Amino acid sequence: MRRMWWAVAAAVLAVACGRGGASSPSGKPSPETYKGRSLVITDSMVMQGGADTLKLGRIHSGEILALPLRLVNGAEKPLVPVSTSRSCGCVDLEFEAQPILPREWQDCRLIFDSRGMSGWQIKRLDLRLGNSPHVIRLWVDVEVR
Repeated sequence: MRRMWWAVAAAVLAVACGRGGASSPSGKPSPETYKGRSLVITDSMVMQGGADTLKLGRIHSGEILALPLRLVNGAEKPLVPVSTSRSCGCVDLEFEAQPILPREWQDCRLIFDSRGMSGWQIKRLDLRLGNSPHVIRLWVDVEVR
């Protein structure tokens, strides 16, 4: 009986302290607990296009970075990432061409390949959404040593 009481108390304490894992209505972890980089896509970005800069810092020549990037739908309607275009084959975005509902997100992966590079690099990556004639432009900023 005493062990059962402790188990119940520990469960209540875990939920009260947030250790049970805050989640959205879909059951995904809440965006506040995400530690990676996020790109919030708003209605104005869908209607007019938009841009953001991802600063990757300093890396060594030859390194290939694979960084998590969360696409957050801050718009009123579902968003569907469909394609990318880029200024260089050294940068890419891996994603699923699946709808992202309002206030939901999709975890993607930004790839940067620094083989053969040195110095300051800034590369362009345009993300095209299925319901917008405009692109979301990402500038990838990195110093290669």
